[in-house]
Amino acid sequence: MSNNRKERRRQHAVQRPWPISIVWAVVAVGIMLTFAVVVNSFIPNRAIHWDWVALMMVFGSAAGAWARRKGVI
Repeated sequence: MSNNRKERRRQHAVQRPWPISIVWAVVAVGIMLTFAVVVNSFIPNRAIHWDWVALMMVFGSAAGAWARRKGVI
């Protein structure tokens, strides 16, 4: 990667404090687990349906990466 490109990335990078990032992570995980528990209640004879959590992680990570690139978050 050229130095010019690295410099442009550095200029556009947002310096977010760790506590705010941790709060975002806790909120995201809480929403995903709540959704997994709600979906799990519709599936009989299952204690926890972790496949939903895995799918949410994949799509959540992709959505988060997209949002970061677009400057949404």
